[in-house]
Amino acid sequence: MQSDDDDDNDNENNNEHDNNDDGDRDRDRDRDGDREDATFQLDDEDTVETVVDDYREQIVASNEILDTFDLDSPCAWPGMAQQNLQWVALHMLEETAHHVGHADIIRESIDGRR
Repeated sequence: MQSDDDDDNDNENNNEHDNNDDGDRDRDRDRDGDREDATFQLDDEDTVETVVDDYREQIVASNEILDTFDLDSPCAWPGMAQQNLQWVALHMLEETAHHVGHADIIRESIDGRR
């Protein structure tokens, strides 16, 4: 289990939490560290179907990476090059589980089921 201090250390070593000039959270970066226009904000064109499709495409891309590279390989994203693929994969599992937990809490508050 990770403490809040560990989270703070991760954020200090991770460019995805940098602020841009207007004070908003930094936008996603591609594998070369360049900014992309992607955000976590939905557009008018986004639907549940398009978001789920995008998520599934990322699962396929992640599985291709895991099938192609050794788990000891360094992360290809320059901001995370000090981490290996095993760390990145575990981190993604932790993040997914964390957010699924949030979704479950919201669902429980709506329907009252456990």
